[in-house]
Amino acid sequence: MCDTWGYPCRRREATEVERPRDIGMEVSRGRSRAKFLGYTFAEKTGRTLVHPKSFKRLKDKLRAVFCRARGGSLLRTNGELNAILCGWRQYFRLDNRKGVFEALDIHIRRHLRKLVWIAWKRPRTRERELHRRGLDGFRAWESANNGRGAWWNANARHMRDAFPSNDM
Repeated sequence: MCDTWGYPCRRREATEVERPRDIGMEVSRGRSRAKFLGYTFAEKTGRTLVHPKSFKRLKDKLRAVFCRARGGSLLRTNGELNAILCGWRQYFRLDNRKGVFEALDIHIRRHLRKLVWIAWKRPRTRERELHRRGLDGFRAWESANNGRGAWWNANARHMRDAFPSNDM
């Protein structure tokens, strides 16, 4: 016996189907999160949402881009990210949750700031670049010599001031 999605099922309840409103497709009752073309559907309203596995696949793609970006141009990295994210957002345009996509945006910006911090290898370079981007001399020196890692510095106030959201 098989359920709607073509997976073998052992329980009788899993073979019963219900139709979500507005969509007109069959979703198995026995599953907590049915997935169809990367979407899942809200329990009560039937709204289309991006499935968590689709977010995971996107993050894996982004991780590969960020790993390749070390030592490369930030413009090239932005170009690769733009191609992936525009296509991904266009495909999943039916999901209009604001918070989920803002969190993803914040995460991507932090990765880009991390790449910039890694590219500025020496504390002297970091101090000079932070000062050039509007931080006062002492704050730039203190931030450049704080001894913390790139991921921590990417979310620190000095990097968010040097690279505001509208500039990235």
